Amino acid sequence: MAPNPITPAPEPATITGRDLHERFGDRWDIRRELAIGILTAERRSPDGLHIRYLCARTPAELAAKIEQAEAEAGTGTQAREPLDGGRFQRLQALEDAIKFRRARAAEPCPDCDATADGRCDDHARDLDLIGEYEAAARRLGAGQDCQQPAGARS
Repeated sequence: MAPNPITPAPEPATITGRDLHERFGDRWDIRRELAIGILTAERRSPDGLHIRYLCARTPAELAAKIEQAEAEAGTGTQAREPLDGGRFQRLQALEDAIKFRRARAAEPCPDCDATADGRCDDHARDLDLIGEYEAAARRLGAGQDCQQPAGARS
């Protein structure tokens, strides 16, 4: 009788949102942010003073980030965040969203080529969002709330 072949681990690309919830949902609040096209995972300390916030474009990328965060926490190498650590995490999330939108806007697009100004509605909205994210990051970096000022368009 021949031994059973080794079953390889699934490729990272095969990880789905459902897999994320099954593997990490009991410890992390996992969400899909449709407006900016990213997945997020949030974990708060039992005392509520510390928060870990992760963002990624794919379930596989988020799974890797969660595994790394949990490994760091398990070895005690995770830095303790200051009480306003959430501000820095929101800045990182905004930075990730800006990078994602810039990459999308830079992709070749036949719809963009067909318009007079060179941008289709989707890519024009990406550029608008980049500006909104940059403004929010500036406000947040200055210690202000990152919410849009009254009267700003959404």
